[in-house]
Amino acid sequence: EEQGIMLPVLSYQTKYFNPAFFDDILTIRTIVNEIPTGTRITFHYECINEQNVCINKAETSHVFVKTSNGRPCPIPADVIEKIAPFFKDTKVSL
Repeated sequence: EEQGIMLPVLSYQTKYFNPAFFDDILTIRTIVNEIPTGTRITFHYECINEQNVCINKAETSHVFVKTSNGRPCPIPADVIEKIAPFFKDTKVSL
């Protein structure tokens, strides 16, 4: 937001497989499967309990938006640069 860009949620999907219970210790893994292009980024989530059982999986899509006018904008180059090392076998264009 300091750069004048926000990242609102465009869509959210989730699927539940198993229950979680009060006092369960849960791990939420957040995964970006591919380098984002255009104006959007998608995050994938897995919620795992202590027995390594998947509780649920989810996905959110977000759009980069200029705070000044509320319009979609290209993904900032510094965002791409920060996540690019996690995609070593993928060609990154800024």
